[in-house]
Amino acid sequence: MTIQFHRLRPEKETRAGMSRRTFLMTTTMAGITTGSLLGNTAFAASGVLDDAQKARLLRMIQDIYPHPDVLQLSHYEAIAATVLKNAELDAAAAKGLTEGLTKIEA
Repeated sequence: MTIQFHRLRPEKETRAGMSRRTFLMTTTMAGITTGSLLGNTAFAASGVLDDAQKARLLRMIQDIYPHPDVLQLSHYEAIAATVLKNAELDAAAAKGLTEGLTKIEA
């Protein structure tokens, strides 16, 4: 016979193995590592956005992941380069990105 004293608290087996913060940190660092290995020259060379929209995208990424003590500007540029690369491959994604950045500016 098993006696359970804390019925309201979930048992350890039913808890999620990863918190939201851990998930975001892990995926961000994976993106940064991949971007730094592949290089971030695509951010400057992309033709999907103009210079003002690129600056807006970079600022948005910095606002989403505000870690200026940990991440350098090149890390944020690597993430932006990945977003722009995906937009170059998909016309619908490029349209959504430009329209979204326009809405954010408004």
